[in-house]
Amino acid sequence: MTFTLPKLPYAYDALAPYMSAETLEYHHDKHHQAYVDMGNKLAEENGMSGKSLEEIVVASHGKIPGLFTTPPSTTTTCISGTG
Repeated sequence: MTFTLPKLPYAYDALAPYMSAETLEYHHDKHHQAYVDMGNKLAEENGMSGKSLEEIVVASHGKIPGLFTTPPSTTTTCISGTG
């Protein structure tokens, strides 16, 4: 399954005056599209193209850098300015 960015169900200027049509168009068409493109790229590179989003999440959680982050370790380091 190749993921696609759905079209907005309203016009770009529908959020005026709170958000300009230009801002919404950029945010949706460029910013969100970049997430979709990267998801498709990572799926392809890791042999998961054709899988559903749920299958990709289950198979890749904690295994593919960039798609998910590894949980922080249980050990933390404290940096103090008194030392």
